[in-house]
Amino acid sequence: MTNPISSYTTLVSAVVDYFEDDSTEFKAYIPVAIDLAEQRMSREIDSTHLRNNVNVSSAATARLIDKPTGYKFAFNLRYVAPNGDIRTLFKTTDSFIEDYWPYGTASVGCPKYYSDYSNTQFMIAPTCSNAGDFPLSYVGRPTPLSAAVSINVFTSSFSDMLFYSTLIEQAKFARQNSMVQTLEGNYQSCLKSGLEPANVQGNQNTLNSGIQGA
Repeated sequence: MTNPISSYTTLVSAVVDYFEDDSTEFKAYIPVAIDLAEQRMSREIDSTHLRNNVNVSSAATARLIDKPTGYKFAFNLRYVAPNGDIRTLFKTTDSFIEDYWPYGTASVGCPKYYSDYSNTQFMIAPTCSNAGDFPLSYVGRPTPLSAAVSINVFTSSFSDMLFYSTLIEQAKFARQNSMVQTLEGNYQSCLKSGLEPANVQGNQNTLNSGIQGA
């Protein structure tokens, strides 16, 4: 890398410097390459490195709760009762919830169960009687890098991996096929070394403070 990758801007600059190509068409593709690189890393980095902790909210008498952007799967979902008690909800299926609580929003109670209703929402049962918070621990893609989002966990803890992953996608676009294999080897080396036990704690500390919603 010509310069340390610490932000979206430095990543874009490093890609241009690496290829020695500052043409309009080449630079216009870099945001796409970065997005593809981040998608790949979100799939391939072990889930423990991409753990988020957020509060999701529900309105009174609502049985559906919106999932955070980038949600992949949950470690746990809890409910904060009006008296402050925190209760862990049991994960189940939509059909179980429909059988257990067939009343929809016509009747309310203290939530005990949840299911993956869709890619964007949970369903809970019983239907929540009050507006409240649901602490959620989940695996998800960090907030994507862009001109408006300068840093995320990838720039903070996996910058070398991000750099090579982006170069791979940019090389494909530039039809530099001979470069892809070498870059892929560099990426795989970073993937292996970045997830070794000695690096886990440092990466996890950064995740807790820097990942979306942490």
